[in-house]
Amino acid sequence: MTILWVPVGMRIDPLAEVFDPHLSVFLKPERIRVGAHARLDALIRVEGGQGVTIGEYAHVSSFSSLNAGGGELVFGAHSGCACGVRIASGMPDSSYL
Repeated sequence: MTILWVPVGMRIDPLAEVFDPHLSVFLKPERIRVGAHARLDALIRVEGGQGVTIGEYAHVSSFSSLNAGGGELVFGAHSGCACGVRIASGMPDSSYL
């Protein structure tokens, strides 16, 4: 599949499929890496945080959020998440307490 638009700095393998990336949110895209044959559906949110690696043949369904909390996330090869999944990493800043 030809990817017509991707966020600047995001590393996507040429064999990966990203459907309608203009409908998704990619925060800190320079810290996001997508492996070969991975599939990212439209309407997802990926926060780069301290680093996000989406492995080969992984599938992220629509309305999912990856790396909420801004830590480091490794979404391994052959992994998948259903529609609307929230995967959190890191810890909230509690210094204001």
